[in-house]
Amino acid sequence: MQSQYNLGTLYSNQYLDDNVEGLKWILLSQKFAKKCSEEPLCNWVLQDPPGHRAMLENRMTEKQILKSHKEVDEWKSK
Repeated sequence: MQSQYNLGTLYSNQYLDDNVEGLKWILLSQKFAKKCSEEPLCNWVLQDPPGHRAMLENRMTEKQILKSHKEVDEWKSK
């Protein structure tokens, strides 16, 4: 979960150039963080104080945001 979030932050800070992929990783991390929301780290990921999710979404169209959500829904851990 933490690594997924960290990967998403690389996209939000534009070290990597694919907002759809970046948002997917942030959303996945938040999905898994819900399972341990009482833990400080999980709660921090859910709250996203730096605003990485918002940074990504602000650069995206509604279609791109929906694509990220769809990829999360289809994602399976390997």
